[in-house]
Amino acid sequence: MAHRRWLAMSLCLFLAGGPALVARGDAAQPDSIASLELQVAALTTIDELELTGDQIAALQNMAADTADDSLDVSPTSGNTSMAYRRAIFALRDALASGDEQRIAQTQSDMDKLRRRQNILPQATVTETDQAKKKAYAAVSILTAGQYANYIAIHATEVPDAAETILDALDRCQTGADDDYQAMREEAAQQVAMLMNGPNDRMSKRTIANVSRLLDQARNMSSADFQANRDELYQSARNLTRLAKPDLEVRNWMERQMADLLSNPQLSPALSARSR
Repeated sequence: MAHRRWLAMSLCLFLAGGPALVARGDAAQPDSIASLELQVAALTTIDELELTGDQIAALQNMAADTADDSLDVSPTSGNTSMAYRRAIFALRDALASGDEQRIAQTQSDMDKLRRRQNILPQATVTETDQAKKKAYAAVSILTAGQYANYIAIHATEVPDAAETILDALDRCQTGADDDYQAMREEAAQQVAMLMNGPNDRMSKRTIANVSRLLDQARNMSSADFQANRDELYQSARNLTRLAKPDLEVRNWMERQMADLLSNPQLSPALSARSR
């Protein structure tokens, strides 16, 4: 209750023109859009995982040295409307409270506002090496029910290694070279993550093999591509023949926890949810 009063007071101060503060480590900084978005992202994952107090404490300990500190979350970062600031404050407050009805309403309001104002998230977290190393342990603190429920929420987002390559093959002959290279890199890295998890040595090999196949298809004429489509598809399946669905799901889940641990606003989000 004290936390909700504190957030409400912060929101009033902000709307009145005063600085709303959020703890980050041992210091306090005025909220920026980037830091608010990161807090909302962390709190959303915490809420979907339905973490207990003991699990929050365990995750807090893991997060001591895992944050991505390269992001600009200074008070002046971000340039959005006052309506968006109000909406993101309200969503953060609701997520911190754990009130599912408030969360659903404020999330709906936020989604509508983002569509109406064409707003994309401004902060993107880069996974840190320490977060990757601790991801397995982070997944292991979850119960079977928590794990299954989170996967169910995100079932349509969990990719498949073979389907990732097949989709990339279907798109590799179109677009500018820069767009193709970005698509190839994303597809190859995703396949490597799904098949190998944190195994960097195996991932490098997978990335090279997937990139080679996509380059081969990219460099074909349209007629040759159509004539060799079945062979290319079979090559994609051969590259992923050792992929196992249960392991792909586990590796995807570890990626989500690595993202969470890399979030520089995870610590204040955990503190807010534990109050």
